[in-house]
Amino acid sequence: MPDDCENNSAAVPAGALFVAADEPLLIYPSVSEAECDLEAIDVNDGVYPAAYGANGEPYRIGTDGDRVVIEATGEPNKPDELRVLLCQYLEAVGRPFEDSASLDDLVASAWATYRPSRPLPPWCCFAVLAVPVVLLFLFVTKLRQPLIGILMAALILWPVGVLAKRRADRTDFRTG
Repeated sequence: MPDDCENNSAAVPAGALFVAADEPLLIYPSVSEAECDLEAIDVNDGVYPAAYGANGEPYRIGTDGDRVVIEATGEPNKPDELRVLLCQYLEAVGRPFEDSASLDDLVASAWATYRPSRPLPPWCCFAVLAVPVVLLFLFVTKLRQPLIGILMAALILWPVGVLAKRRADRTDFRTG
């Protein structure tokens, strides 16, 4: 079954979304991808002041409980605002562009920098868990330093727990 939150298209998809943020720009292949990736708490805190389609179509970013909801505003296109956002982004990432470039060229250039996030493969999760266990074993059995081993294991496992909680916060377990 295809995942609604993954797109590996090389061409700019018709539903591409460009989101202004505290970073220069967030780029998504679709509204659904952005809804999956953005966090409701950040939306409520005003981290994403604007979003545009590839032709400057303005979008409203809101929340419904803990879910992010992105909808077209129905307002006229704002290509000049998108152009400013794209130019700032391209400058920030060091990608050259001409001042006379068309909006389509700027969109294509920004899209070329898009790299979809991918979930970690299962073997990587195993490795992240195995490393602290091995270190703990070595420190306890070979070096007789259980406290250092426990601290190292905790320092490695703490971010894993934070990431797992973050993922669980984004998952709606009520839907099947």
